[in-house]
Amino acid sequence: MKCFWSLLLLLFILAHSVQGQQTAEEWTNKGLDYAIEGKYVQAIQCYDEAIRINPDLAMAWNNKGVAYHLQGNHSEAIRFLDEAIRINPDFSMAWNNKGNAYANLGNFTEAIHCYDLAIGLDPDDALAWNNKGRASGEQGNYTEAIRCYDEAIRINPDYALAWYNKGEALRATGDSVNADAAFARARELGRMASAAFQET
Repeated sequence: MKCFWSLLLLLFILAHSVQGQQTAEEWTNKGLDYAIEGKYVQAIQCYDEAIRINPDLAMAWNNKGVAYHLQGNHSEAIRFLDEAIRINPDFSMAWNNKGNAYANLGNFTEAIHCYDLAIGLDPDDALAWNNKGRASGEQGNYTEAIRCYDEAIRINPDYALAWYNKGEALRATGDSVNADAAFARARELGRMASAAFQET
């Protein structure tokens, strides 16, 4: 009988200890909450805990890379994004984020390569198209930049930032009429988004 109660107590303790443990995915989500608040140090601590529990969780590596990127540590960000991509080579978001890190380092050729890989995996990724447009514009290739922005807008006609960036590229080519139209559309979408936000 004593053995039965000992076993029961052990099962009770194990059940409660499992209940108290967070999964790697929960730690990743908690880290994302911190990152949204701009608390990147706490976010990274959560991602580290997620990776400790599950070293093959590509999203935790990706998010850790983004947190480093947002802190301005782009080289370290690339290292963590590479780990996410090693785990899941088809992780288009990680390729896009790696492109952003390279762009912030001023390596636009490598950034475009990453954006192309992201787009190859997800052709309807408006964000990757917009980012490729920005990197192309930084290289002075405004025709390609405009083509990329048009693709982003085709995918998401309400993408205000893509409209704004298209306006910048058009202005750089001397096409002020179409640039003004793109800026006007970006402003209109910005006002609509602001009004919708205030209603919530």
